[in-house]
Amino acid sequence: DMPGPDQILGEDTEVCRSTEAAVDAISEAEAAETPWLLKPQGLGVMGFFTLVFFGLAFYLLVPEGLQKYAWWYLKGVVMWPYRRWMRLPTLHGTTVLVFMIITFI
Repeated sequence: DMPGPDQILGEDTEVCRSTEAAVDAISEAEAAETPWLLKPQGLGVMGFFTLVFFGLAFYLLVPEGLQKYAWWYLKGVVMWPYRRWMRLPTLHGTTVLVFMIITFI
């Protein structure tokens, strides 16, 4: 795909004459502005709709028995820190204060 004998390639820094007006019409501020979808609000909206999509797909496509197992497992993962907290021994207030004083001094 070489150019014909009457055609030559332009330099890489030159702007094509047919699109020169369009290039000049683009302001640098508009080109440098971040698209809305890449801002925190846009990422939040995309994340929300992604969760809705996957939740709906999970509800429609996964069999009921497997859904119950997945919810049971998720509940176990979420409740793990609470169960560990409840297994800690009960301490008196003065003991906690002494530990805090030792820690922060």
